[in-house]
Amino acid sequence: MLNKKLSLTVLTGIILILSACNLISKPPEPKPTQSPANVQAKREDYKAIDLANKATPDKLIGADPKAIALSTFGQNQSLIEGNFDQQVKVDYPQPDQAVVTITQTGLPDDSVRGIRYRIELSPKESAQTGKKWQIMWAGQQFTCREGRGHQDWSTEFCQ
Repeated sequence: MLNKKLSLTVLTGIILILSACNLISKPPEPKPTQSPANVQAKREDYKAIDLANKATPDKLIGADPKAIALSTFGQNQSLIEGNFDQQVKVDYPQPDQAVVTITQTGLPDDSVRGIRYRIELSPKESAQTGKKWQIMWAGQQFTCREGRGHQDWSTEFCQ
């Protein structure tokens, strides 16, 4: 009888451990935050960036959309003097899409007040690496300093 109780206790413990491991190892699925129509409309508000000139293909792939976007388009804040600020926002408009928005203001530039990047990523699965994200499209907007062009976010360069 003692052996049966011990076996049952051990079995229950194993089941609890396996259940906990399953909960820990499986990341939550991202929840959609916008409709696909809004994603396309937003893309049209940005000037497309040629990704081939921005980074090598292996730098456009990784496990974390925010980290990939920052390594490609972000600025190291400790290297920039003055009032530089960088805000990063990550949205998941669809389960198979991540959109990272990086807004940089206080740039050390006499004409550009700020740059905003929109980076769209899609999952890329492989048997060796599992789920990875890849930058599929990127665009940018500018806002100019007073007297150097438009004061709102636009695809037009500053003067």
